[in-house]
Amino acid sequence: MEKLRSEIRAAFEKEQAAHPPITALRRNVVEAVTARQRPARNFEWVAIAAALVLGALVVVGLVSTRLAHRASLPVPAATQPSPVASPSAAPSVPASPLPITVAAADSLIRTTVKGANPLLLPSAIPANWSALITNLSPSFFTVTYTSPDGTKSVNLAITVPNPPPPGSNGSQSYPNFHGDRRSLYQVNDTTQATSLRLLMWNEPGTWSEPNALPGVPYYMTAEGMTDAEFWSMANLLHA
Repeated sequence: MEKLRSEIRAAFEKEQAAHPPITALRRNVVEAVTARQRPARNFEWVAIAAALVLGALVVVGLVSTRLAHRASLPVPAATQPSPVASPSAAPSVPASPLPITVAAADSLIRTTVKGANPLLLPSAIPANWSALITNLSPSFFTVTYTSPDGTKSVNLAITVPNPPPPGSNGSQSYPNFHGDRRSLYQVNDTTQATSLRLLMWNEPGTWSEPNALPGVPYYMTAEGMTDAEFWSMANLLHA
């Protein structure tokens, strides 16, 4: 076996000596391998450059989107311009924040309310009662008169009323008050002598506000008063 190996090695050396390898074979092989690697390296640089460009485009897109979103946001309430009041709007008239005398209330109402004719106020309210005005304008007013001990009160207003229905023991009637056949008189509980009661009617005349019914809409209520006391107040309304 060893002899066979020696013969083979000798034959190989003889063949190699007869055909020696080219001197530059190693250099040529190295150059060929290097030449094959260059395109790969060039491709890597192209990929890196493309990634950088793509990243820059993404950043630009995000920035532009954020700027557009910020531009579309509503202006904070603190920086919005305040609405300008219409020149034709009627100036508000301060009502009495605290109770005043009956005479002072009547004077203030008559001085302010110029859009209702006739302007009716009760003349039977005792002078020692107090008055509280809670709504006052050229076309409307609401005043509440209260007795010194607070047990009786009368409320009178120019308004378009929407009264609640009476209770189970209540009553409604149509007294044709001041010639208004639609006038309504309501008692909340007829079993109580001083139950809440109300009267609504349209007084013949003119009013500066549009209304489905002609005349001036009046609304009168009372608490702690009997039927006779209420009508004594209502029948003594005067312009």
